[in-house]
Amino acid sequence: CRLALHDTATECTSVSAQCHRRTAETQEADQVEHSVRALIREVVRLLSHCPSDAEVDFAKQKWRHVFLRKLQPGLSRDDRCAEICEDLVQNFILRERVPVLDYEYEAQCALDLLEPVPPAGPLGADDDKLAPIRAKEVWEYACSVFGDFVHQRSSSATNTAVVLQGQHCGGFDDDKLAELVRNTLTELHSASASAPLRAWVFHAPQDSLEEIGQALLPLHFANVQRGPGTGRERQWRSFEMPKAQARTFVLSNGIRVCTKDTKDIYPGKLSFQAFALGGTASLNDAEGAAFSFLGSVLQASGLGLLSDLELNKVESKHSASVRLQQHWFHRGLGGSCTAAHLELLLQMICARLLGIEKNIADQPKKVDLVAFERSHRIALDGLDNTAASDAPELRFAEEIRKVFIGDKEPILRPLTKETLLQVTPELVEQLYQEAFTRDPTEFTFCFCGDFSAAGQVDGLGDLLEAYLGVLLPSKSRRGAATKRWPCLPRQLLLGFPEEPTIHTFSHDAIVPSDVPGEGKDEDEARAMVMLGHKVSTGWSPEDELNTDLDVRLACQVAQIKLIESLRTDQHLIYTVNVDHSRNSLAPFGLVFTHMSCHAERADFVVQSALAEFEAIAHSDEEGPTQASVTEACRSVSKQMAEWHKRARGNNSYWLFWLLDAWKRYASGPGAGIAAVRQSQQAAVAWVDDNVERVADAEFFGMRVEDSLARTPQVFRSIFKQRSALVMLPELKTKL
Repeated sequence: CRLALHDTATECTSVSAQCHRRTAETQEADQVEHSVRALIREVVRLLSHCPSDAEVDFAKQKWRHVFLRKLQPGLSRDDRCAEICEDLVQNFILRERVPVLDYEYEAQCALDLLEPVPPAGPLGADDDKLAPIRAKEVWEYACSVFGDFVHQRSSSATNTAVVLQGQHCGGFDDDKLAELVRNTLTELHSASASAPLRAWVFHAPQDSLEEIGQALLPLHFANVQRGPGTGRERQWRSFEMPKAQARTFVLSNGIRVCTKDTKDIYPGKLSFQAFALGGTASLNDAEGAAFSFLGSVLQASGLGLLSDLELNKVESKHSASVRLQQHWFHRGLGGSCTAAHLELLLQMICARLLGIEKNIADQPKKVDLVAFERSHRIALDGLDNTAASDAPELRFAEEIRKVFIGDKEPILRPLTKETLLQVTPELVEQLYQEAFTRDPTEFTFCFCGDFSAAGQVDGLGDLLEAYLGVLLPSKSRRGAATKRWPCLPRQLLLGFPEEPTIHTFSHDAIVPSDVPGEGKDEDEARAMVMLGHKVSTGWSPEDELNTDLDVRLACQVAQIKLIESLRTDQHLIYTVNVDHSRNSLAPFGLVFTHMSCHAERADFVVQSALAEFEAIAHSDEEGPTQASVTEACRSVSKQMAEWHKRARGNNSYWLFWLLDAWKRYASGPGAGIAAVRQSQQAAVAWVDDNVERVADAEFFGMRVEDSLARTPQVFRSIFKQRSALVMLPELKTKL
C-alpha cells in the first residue's frame, strides 16, 4: 500500500501469518514460534524461486474481477472513481505507470496490467496498452523489498519490522523475537546447500465443466443428461408469475425453483438462495454451537474430490461459490456465479446436498479434523477474549440480551465454554447429514440475475432438471429416527418483562482525580440508553407483511419526533436510532430505541422519550402533537417512495422477497397440504400476489399510506409493553 510519511510518498509491503492453538496442551510460545518461522521460510522460498507466469496469472484473475465490477452499469462516476482509486492505491504497485486520475483510464490500465501473459512472450509494442505484469517483475519486486532483510539476517539494520499482535504472544519481547528471526534466517542459510527449499509446484485449477463436474460429483456426473433424446427433457413443469415477472419450475422430484431474470440490473451475474423449514430453534445448546461453524468446517474440508485449496482455486477462477446458512426456523444455502457458469453453480449445489465421502456411494462426508480443530479453537479463543474484555459496550450488550431476550431457549442463550467443549466432529457430521443431505427435496430455490447464457425457458428447465431434479432422499438415512426436520416455526419463550421496567447499571470509567480538568470530557460522562418494545406478529403469513411495514414506518416516525423534540428543541440527547429487528419467520420482533446523552440527564431522557411515544399514540386526537406527527408521516412517505424506487433496481431486493414469500407460504397456507404437487398452481399464485405487495410501486405506495394512517394505533399496541436499560459511568467520573 502507499501512504504519506512526513509528507513523503512511501510504499509499504507486508506479509502476515495467523496462528491458532491446535490443542489445549500446545504451548502458546511454540505456536507463535512456529508461525514466525513458517512466515520467514516462505519469504526466503519466494526469493529463492521465481514464481511461474501461470501462478501469477491465476493471482491476477481476482483483481481483474474487481476492476471489471467497477466499470459495470449503475455506479455513478464519482463512486467508480473513488472505488477504483482506492483499489489502485492500496492493492497495486503501479509507480508512475498511471499518470492521470481518470477512472476509466485507470481501470483500463489496471486491466491491461492484469492480462494473462501470452504463451509466445510479451505483447508487441502498443502505445495505448500496457504490457501485462510478468512473474519476473513480481519476483524482482519481492527481492527489492525483502532482500536486505533475508541476506543481512536482521530486521534492525533494514527497513523491515517484524510485529506480533494479539493476546496470545507467548511471552515474546523485542529481544526474544529478534533472536528468533535471526536464528531462523541463519538456519535457512545454513541448510540452503545441503537441503535447499524447493519451489512450490503450482497446480492450475480445473478449467472445463466436465473436469470440475467429475471432481465435484464423482458418482453422479456421468449420469447427468439433458436436452432432446436423453429422456429427461420436459420432466419438469413451469408456471408464470406475471405480477413478479418471474417463473417457477417444478422439477420431477418435487423441488421448486423460482427464477427472475434481472439482467438489466444485474448483468453478467447470478445469485441464489435456498431454504428448508426447520432451523436452530430445534437444537439443544451443543448442537446449536456445532451448527454455528458447520459452514466454515465443511468449506475447509473440500467438496467432492476437491481439497479445500483446489476448491478455493475453482471458486476464484470461475467466480462461483456456495455456502451453507443457518437461521432460527429454517436452514439454507446461498451463493453466486457469473452468468456463464450457472452449470458450475448447480454442480456445487448438488455436491453440497449429496455430501458423499470422496467416491464412496451414499457414504456420509467426513469433516477435516484439522479444519474442525481450527474452527473450534477460534471459537474458544473468541470466548476467552470476550471474557477478558472489560469494554462497557460488551457488558451493556449482555445486559440488553438478558433483559429483552432472556435465556429460556437454547438459541437465546449465549455460547459458553462448557457448551463448546461438548462439540465433536461426529456431531458436526451428524447435523450436516440431518440438515442438508438426508432429503434435499425439502429445499426451495430462488435464482435472480442474468439467464441469457442459459438460453430460452426450455434450456433453463432442462439444465435445472439435469442437476437439481435428480436429487433424492438418501437411501441409508431415509426415515431415520433422529429426523427433526422439517418443522414449522414455533412460539419461543422470550424473557421480555411482563410489566414496564427500567434497569440501571454502571460501568467503571476511571478518571484520574489528581489531574486538573479531568473528568469533564463528555465521553467520560456519556450514558447509553436503550428502550425495548416487544412486537407480536401473530401466525398469519398474510398479515405478516403488514405488521412488519407498520412497525418499520412507526420506527421512522418515532426517530423523526425524538430528533425534533429531544435533540433539536431540548438538547437532551447526542444521538438516537429507532429500529425494528425480527428473525425470519419468527412470531415476534423487537423495537429498539438507542440514545446517548449526558449521564446526569439519563432518567429525564427515558421519561421524555416515553412521553413522546405516548403523545404519538394519541396523535389521532386533537392536540399539539397531531400536526407534527402528520408532517413526520409525510416525510416518511416521501423517503419510502425514494427508497422503493432504488430498491427495485437491486438484485438482492428481488431475491429476498421471492424467497420470503415462498418461506411464508411453506409455513402458512402450504403447511397443511399433504400432496404439495397437486397444489403447485395455487402456491405459485399465492407467492406471486405476495411479491406484488412489496414490488409494485403503486401497490406499495398505497400500503405505506395505509400504514402511516395507523401510526397512532400501532404506537398504542406496541409501545405499551416496554423495558429500558441505562448504562451510567461510575461516580468516580466526578459527576
